[in-house]
Amino acid sequence: MDRKNYQILKLLVAAKRSFAISRAIALPLLIIYHLSLITVVHGAFEELNIGARPQGLGGAFTAISDDANALFYNPAGISNLKKAELTSNYGRLFLGLDDNSSIGSSFIGYAQPTEKYGTPGISWYNLSLSNLYDETAIALSYSYPFNKYISAGATVKNLSRKFGVDDYTKTAINTTGDTRLDKEGVSGDPVFDNGKKSSAMTGDVGLLYLYSKNIAFGVSAKNITKPDIGLTSTDKLSAVYRGGFAYKGDDYLFSFETVSKDSDINILTGAEKWFSQKNIAVRGGLSLGSRRWRTISIGSSVRFDNFSFDYAFLWPLSGIKDTLGTHKIALNIKFGKQKITKEEYDLLKEREARQ
Repeated sequence: MDRKNYQILKLLVAAKRSFAISRAIALPLLIIYHLSLITVVHGAFEELNIGARPQGLGGAFTAISDDANALFYNPAGISNLKKAELTSNYGRLFLGLDDNSSIGSSFIGYAQPTEKYGTPGISWYNLSLSNLYDETAIALSYSYPFNKYISAGATVKNLSRKFGVDDYTKTAINTTGDTRLDKEGVSGDPVFDNGKKSSAMTGDVGLLYLYSKNIAFGVSAKNITKPDIGLTSTDKLSAVYRGGFAYKGDDYLFSFETVSKDSDINILTGAEKWFSQKNIAVRGGLSLGSRRWRTISIGSSVRFDNFSFDYAFLWPLSGIKDTLGTHKIALNIKFGKQKITKEEYDLLKEREARQ
């Protein structure tokens, strides 16, 4: 951590009077110092878009949810997968910051559709700032189609975060710049007296409604139990509510979505077009919302049978400057035999009975 970020930390804790406030709040906010210039500050486990394809669509993916990225956006969507699917992606957030910050995000998800028993899935997500701060979510998901129009899904997940140590995080600093060693004769930040890690369980739920061949609606609620991930004091996560609409043509789609968290509302839009017999795609997205949040994103895909590669680029239209943007890449693999629908399964059984 350089002197510039150290001064930011001091400003973040300046309104507090005790020592026991510094790193548990300041380190997550140091990450959000960069993110907040284009997003709304909420602290740990900020709602960031995962996956290169959804990012290229501006994050408007809740009503689309037609690949393994649905594990994050709307677990109901994984019941519509025709084959087992694995997705893995990595992103570098806001490259080129003048303090050389390295903010990375990773996601791995797998979903296994069955013919009669719904679709289970598992996923892992990580966000990190160099060696200073780390967030991880491990989740189990399940989706079941009630009929060919409506699917419901749920996720149970464990959220954990941990804090690193450097010269500036080994002790607490008050508003005058004095350390705990200066005042009490002991070193170490009291926030970390019980450890540098915290974790909590919570869950997500989702619903996907296929109104017609072309029109779909999706809703999801995340962190529904508002878990407490504080170290020594209460630090509850806010629930996140997403709702969207998608129109899908043979080789194109449009999507629109709203995201609500506390009193903030964001609007996400995206479009996608496939070319060359659906082997090459381009997409774009625009997002805007509370507190002057504005971003634009573009992306592309290349598909080879059951393999596809995605790329996405996000550019902030307000707030943060002097950055090379956010870049994400993803590898997606489909394998195994293709799942048949319940209606197709019943029809096969009927034909076998007649023979």
